Amino acid sequence: MDAKTKARLVNAARKLSRWHKPRLAAKKKAQVDKALFLCSACGTLCYEGKSQIRFFEYKEKYKKYRLVMEAPHMDHIDPVVDPIVGFPYLSDGWPDFNTYFRRMFTEEGNFIALCQSCHKTKTIAENQIRKQNRKKINKKSLTKVRKKRIL
Repeated sequence: MDAKTKARLVNAARKLSRWHKPRLAAKKKAQVDKALFLCSACGTLCYEGKSQIRFFEYKEKYKKYRLVMEAPHMDHIDPVVDPIVGFPYLSDGWPDFNTYFRRMFTEEGNFIALCQSCHKTKTIAENQIRKQNRKKINKKSLTKVRKKRIL
């Protein structure tokens, strides 16, 4: 499978996951008021509505909370693409979409509502782990290839 097809399948799965019932149920649990959600990590309130008036009403109503005008990010507690292993592949080199879809369309308890800054922090940390592990995997595979060439 070429990279373009794989990217299209991953993109389509991400779009479909927005309407996944357990994800929507987890988002509803994080809802504090109409169009207002609580970040599970830092306690920021995320307002995803468009009305400036309602935003300022909420600012008055929830004075002790930090309030931002952005939609909450529904994040997987267990990442869809494991930071240590990377994208799941079968032994023959083909992408293992069964594992990917199982992790994408998971149960309600695996979703968490985060504000944009907390989501960005978590994503950067996961990507750094992936990058470090990718270097280790590449070094191991190069060593195996070199040994095979020598033999």
